[in-house]
Amino acid sequence: MKIVDPLVFNSKSELYENLNAVIDKFKSDAIVGIRGLKLSESEQLQLVKDLGDIIGWFPKNSEDFSHKYIENHSSNRWVEGSTGDQVILDWHLEHVDYDDYIPIVAGVWNMQNFKGSSDNGKTYFMDSRKIYELATSEEDIEFLKKSRAVWPEEYEKDIYTDCYVDAIQKHWLSEEPQIRLELTHIDEAELYEFDGNTPTEEEKAKFKEIALRFSNQVWNNEDLRIVHRWEEGDILIPDLFALAHAVTGGFKSEEREFTGFWCYSNSPESAPKEKVFPRWN
Repeated sequence: MKIVDPLVFNSKSELYENLNAVIDKFKSDAIVGIRGLKLSESEQLQLVKDLGDIIGWFPKNSEDFSHKYIENHSSNRWVEGSTGDQVILDWHLEHVDYDDYIPIVAGVWNMQNFKGSSDNGKTYFMDSRKIYELATSEEDIEFLKKSRAVWPEEYEKDIYTDCYVDAIQKHWLSEEPQIRLELTHIDEAELYEFDGNTPTEEEKAKFKEIALRFSNQVWNNEDLRIVHRWEEGDILIPDLFALAHAVTGGFKSEEREFTGFWCYSNSPESAPKEKVFPRWN
């Protein structure tokens, strides 16, 4: 298990003087924490855009687009009575259903309110590239390279649409291969195409076995797990294309709230107009 070791800065100017160190750590570790500052929402968004200008994600300073969200888990029924070692938000890769349009590749999270022990409300991460390297055989990899999966994704209450995704994709920045299967719906995921053809029952069964093995590694391989223990004011920048993540309990919703901005590999203007992204705001 690896603990996120945040970079500590005493001022915003010191942060910007060391922006290359932030970017280098993001590229090498897939996650970087920043501690010692309390950025306002506008300062957070400016940081998102300044990083986007260098790394290449969107938002950038050249356009007005931004996608903000607030997370305090107030709608999560598992929060009440939970402990700091209990997973209350299941492991997931962020919106794999966007991959054919404009993938979410990173997040910039600003923990503006955090009360209580850092043993509670932890965020777990798992780099799916590491599972690709460690937990799959060459035969499995060659099989997954030919596999296109499908599963139902809920956009609004009782409204579902089928989502399709290539099981193996290149990482948006490093171009390393990785598994891209949405863990929340792993039991419902099926093999839609194999090598461009309708799959056989045998191929469907093999895909299901590999997918569940991938999920098992994410949930249970603590050697590969990355843990962030929050403090109020922390900025966390995870690579959400590579990192599956989950959240532990032990807090109340009024004790833990962050403002997040999602970052995309392409400009949202490039997405097909008929594609609906219901969580955009």
